This record gives sequence, C-alpha cells and structure tokens, in this order.
Amino acid sequence: ADALAAVADESVSADLIRLVRDRAGGSARQMLAVALGNAGDRSAVPVLVELLDEDEVAGHAVMGLVALRAVEARSAIERLRNDSRGWVRDEVRRALAEL
Repeated sequence: ADALAAVADESVSADLIRLVRDRAGGSARQMLAVALGNAGDRSAVPVLVELLDEDEVAGHAVMGLVALRAVEARSAIERLRNDSRGWVRDEVRRALAEL
C-alpha cells in the first residue's frame, strides 16, 4: 500500500476503493486511503468521508482528503478535532489549515 500511495493514479481508483472498503483488511487499509487521495480521483471524496468513521483508517482518510483538496469535507473532518489520538488531531489541524 505504501508503494501505491506513491504511484497510484486515477486508473486504479476503482480497485483502491474496493480494497479500502473491505474491512477485513483492517489497519492495512491505512495507506490505501492515502493512495486513494494521491490518485487524484475526486469521486473518491465520499468514500474517504465514510472512512472518517472508522478508527483504523480515519487519520489516513484525512490525509487522502487533503491530497484531493476536498474543501467540501471540512465539516466531516472537523468531527475528529477531539479524537483521542494526538496524531489524528494533528492531521485534522493540518487539514483544516490547508482546506
């Protein structure tokens, strides 16, 4: 998934969406959320917003939304401002500053 985050493009978006939605992948889906954002396919925004509700991938979904410049996801991202994990709160602050 780390490699996909570096090289993914819109041609693999459908596959990334299928994989990142498969909860059986657990935390291995984290970098898939980043890859989905880096792929540049704006149709992934709703998928990444859905992932904000999953603790295992929420912080990485924020990263994906920032990569897509998904201003429309600001309010969904704001819900994580008080997350119990400091690194997620840091990502949220960065995201809100950039969006």
